[in-house]
Amino acid sequence: MGVPIIGTIIEAGAAVIDKVTGLLDVVTTSDEERDEAKAKLQGILNSYNEAVLKAEGELINAQRDVLIAELQGKSWMQRNWRPSLMYVFMGVIVNQYVLVPYFSWARVIEVPAPMWGLMTLAVGGYVGGRTMEKLKGKSADA
Repeated sequence: MGVPIIGTIIEAGAAVIDKVTGLLDVVTTSDEERDEAKAKLQGILNSYNEAVLKAEGELINAQRDVLIAELQGKSWMQRNWRPSLMYVFMGVIVNQYVLVPYFSWARVIEVPAPMWGLMTLAVGGYVGGRTMEKLKGKSADA
């Protein structure tokens, strides 16, 4: 699972190189010069992409290490804060879409758009992670 912004960063680097490559037709005097400059720019782009992907790999490894440390922690809260957060998110969703429409005593909680985005991401990641755990368990049993 990659970080979505990594693709954006790579695309931005490629767009810059494309713009500079387009300028080469105006600045260079011969086909040989232009091809040599384009090859150098492509090499720069390749190095850039490698560095971005390496950084993504390091980020994923760091996230994995954090999760492992949390799961091996001695504190109940350290091990269970993610499921607890899911219960809070579930409570907000139940309030907004079950209680408020049907019960006059329920109050609407104003939830900022970034929090909805976070909840969507968190619930999706949690459900996806649990699905992968279950599938992994079934394949180990087979």
